[in-house]
Amino acid sequence: MADVVNSATGRRIVVAVDESEESTYALRWFLRNLLRAVPAEGSEAGDTLILVYARPSPRVYPAMDGAVYLFDEEVAATMDKHSKDVMEKAQSICEGHGNVKVEVKVCIGDARDVICQVVEKLGADLLVIGSHGYGFIKRSFLGSVSDHCARNAKCPVLIVKREIRIRIGQIESTLKILFLIQILALEEYFLVEVLFMFLSHLVELPLIGMYTFTVSDVVNTEGAQVPAMFVFGDSLVDPGNNNDLLTVAKANYYPNGVDFAIGTTGRYCNGGTVVDHLGNLLGLPLIPPFNSPTTTGSNILRGVNYGSAASGILWDTGLIYVRTNISLSLCVQLPFDRLLLVSSQGDVFTMDDQIQNLNITLQQLRLLLGNGTADFLARSLFFVGMGANDYINNYLHPLPRKSRKYTPVAFSQLLIQEYRRQLEDLHDLGARKILVAGVPPLGCTPNQIGGSNDSRGECIRSSNTLAVQFNSQVKLLVHQLNTTLPGSSLLFWDTYSLIHNIIDNYLLYGFKYPNKACCGVGRSKGQVMCLPLLPLECRNRSEYIFWDPYHATDALNAIAAKDAYQGTLHLTFPMNVEQLVRS
Repeated sequence: MADVVNSATGRRIVVAVDESEESTYALRWFLRNLLRAVPAEGSEAGDTLILVYARPSPRVYPAMDGAVYLFDEEVAATMDKHSKDVMEKAQSICEGHGNVKVEVKVCIGDARDVICQVVEKLGADLLVIGSHGYGFIKRSFLGSVSDHCARNAKCPVLIVKREIRIRIGQIESTLKILFLIQILALEEYFLVEVLFMFLSHLVELPLIGMYTFTVSDVVNTEGAQVPAMFVFGDSLVDPGNNNDLLTVAKANYYPNGVDFAIGTTGRYCNGGTVVDHLGNLLGLPLIPPFNSPTTTGSNILRGVNYGSAASGILWDTGLIYVRTNISLSLCVQLPFDRLLLVSSQGDVFTMDDQIQNLNITLQQLRLLLGNGTADFLARSLFFVGMGANDYINNYLHPLPRKSRKYTPVAFSQLLIQEYRRQLEDLHDLGARKILVAGVPPLGCTPNQIGGSNDSRGECIRSSNTLAVQFNSQVKLLVHQLNTTLPGSSLLFWDTYSLIHNIIDNYLLYGFKYPNKACCGVGRSKGQVMCLPLLPLECRNRSEYIFWDPYHATDALNAIAAKDAYQGTLHLTFPMNVEQLVRS
C-alpha cells in the first residue's frame, strides 16, 4: 500500500469497518460510486481511505476491592486475530477496485468514540459508515454508532443503508396487528398513525442516508437581496431537523424528495418547500437545517432553518408523535393514548425551542461577525410560520382534548398570547424584518376531505373557520407589533386566501387534482402518509396541489413563494417580501 497523500491534493476518507455485512456493503458502495481513484502514473493524488476498526475494550468485572479485567493472553490473541481478519477482508475489497491508497487503523475502545476521534485527529474530509438497520427500539437499547457519528463527527458523514426486501409474511403480520387494534374499537384515525408507526418500526428504509447537509463549502451570497434568512415553522418548512429526533414526524425516506436536486432530505415534499423557493427568489442558496452537524462556522452566514415537523406555538403540540420504548407486542394491550403519551415532552422543536436554537446560532455569529452581528440580523429576513399543528394535532385531535377545555375563540386567544411573546423574543434577539405566514385552509387538505362523509370532495367548513379566526388575529397582531417594536417591519402573508383561491381555480393555475394527494393511501390518498413501501403512481406531480395528505407539492410551493415575494396588498400586509427587504 502506498503512503498517505498530501491532504491538499487528495481527500482523506475515513471508512468505519467491522465484521458485519452492513460494513462491507458500505465500503463496496463507496468504492463503486464515490471513490476518486489514483491515476496509474501517480501524477495526481486521488482519495486515501483510512480503514478504522474499533476493537472492543476488555470487559470489566466487579471484584471485592474494585473492578478487574478478566483478560488473558489467549483472549488477547483471539481478539488480535479477529481484528487482523476484519482488516484483511476490507483491504482485499479495496484492492479489487484498482489503484486505491489505503491506511489501516485498529483502535481499542467504544466504536462511537474511536471513529469520531480518528476523524478529528486526521482532519478527515468525509466519514463513511454503514447502518446496521436497527429499528428504533434496538437503537434505544444497543445504541447507534451511525447516529452518534452523524451528530458528533467533525466532518460530513455518509451513512449507507443496505437495500432490503420485505417478506410478505412481515406485511401479513402487520395487518394482523392492525386487525387486532381494530377489534379493540379504536377510532379510525388512530389507525393512520398506528400504521405509520408499525411500518417505520418494522423496516429500515432502502435508501442512502446523508445525515449531514452541505450545499457548498464556501458561502456565496453575493448578489442576494438579504445576507441571510432564518426560518421558524413546522413541517411546511422542515428541511430535515426531525431526522434524528425521537419522533415519527419525519420524512427522511423516498419518495419524499423525488424531484429535489439533492434528493431525500427530510422535507415533506417531492421538491422544494416554500422557503426553498423564496430563498431562491432572494438570491440565497439553500438554508441549512439547524440540526445538521455541518451547520456551523461560515455555513450559518446564509441563515439557518429551525423548522420542525409536528411543532407548534404551544409546548404540548406534537406530543402525539413521540416514539416510545414500549415493545411493539404491547401496542395491542395498551390504550392508545397511553402508548403515545408516555413521554411528558415531545421530541420536536416547538416554537420556543426554535428560538432557543437561534440563541445557539447567535453565539457562533458573534464569534464570526463581532460588532457587525446586529446589523447582519437587522438586514436578514426572518420567516415565521406556525399555528397549523396547534389545531390539527392539538385542538382538533382527540388525545389532547383541548376542544373540551377551550372554545374556538378562547383557544385562538391563547395561541395569540403565546405567539406575541415569541415574536417579541425574536425582536429582542435582533430580528427586524419578519415575515409571518398565516395558517393555510386546514379543511381543504386531502386528509380532511378524505376523512369526511361528503362525497363531493369539498373543504371542511368547520376546520377552515378555525383557520380564518386565527389568521385574523395574527394579522391584527402584526399590525400592533409594527407600532410597538422599535425599528421593526413585520408583514402578514395570507396563505389561506392564496391557497383557497388556487384550489377554487385550479385549472387556471395548471393543476388537475385540487383535493387529491399525489402520494398517500386511502380516500383522496389522504388517510395515510406517503410511505416508502408503496409505488409512486403519480407521474405528473406538477398536476397536483398536494404532495401528501397535508403538504403542498413543489409546484404549489413555487407559486406561493412568488406570491409572497411580489404579491399585492390583498395577500401581503402591509407590503410584500420584495418591498420588505428593501425597506
